Amino acid sequence: MSALEFLSQRYSCARLSEPGPNPQQIEQLLSVALRAPDHGGLQPWQFIVMTGAGRERLGALFAKAVTANGGDQDKITKAQNMPLRAPCVIAVICKYQEHAKVPWIEQVQSAGCSLFSMQQAAQSMGYGGIWRTGDLARDELVRSELGLSAEDELVGYLYLGTENANHPCRKPIPHEKCVSYWN
Repeated sequence: MSALEFLSQRYSCARLSEPGPNPQQIEQLLSVALRAPDHGGLQPWQFIVMTGAGRERLGALFAKAVTANGGDQDKITKAQNMPLRAPCVIAVICKYQEHAKVPWIEQVQSAGCSLFSMQQAAQSMGYGGIWRTGDLARDELVRSELGLSAEDELVGYLYLGTENANHPCRKPIPHEKCVSYWN
């Protein structure tokens, strides 16, 4: 399959199970992430890889944040279980660096490209994945516990694992509503 064919079949998969990428494959994914476009060579990325008990630790942090925000027991339990939806979760953070020629948005975009590159590389290895954000990517308690400063951005959580055969994720995506041509 050509690279163009591969990219035109990109999809996200929310239902993931074991196995997830092994440690060597995770290292390959991180190497791919470091090849993202990077104006100024700032490498504005930080990756937190969570597998095994690391996902439970993230779930406990999510539950703590939902509790602090007044969530009921159902919301707390849901938040605690969120990282368990895949065998591997990688938090991708833009660690902003003041620079005269590279504004904040370009550094965030670079970190986003690194996340997307990892998702595509994981798919090429036979894994499914989904890029998630939501309230817990912006929650101040979560941001603080993950070591973000006020200028940093938690670009997203990349969930990785094996696609559940009973819930296929591949769907055609029409582009008519989001493309216009200026001739």
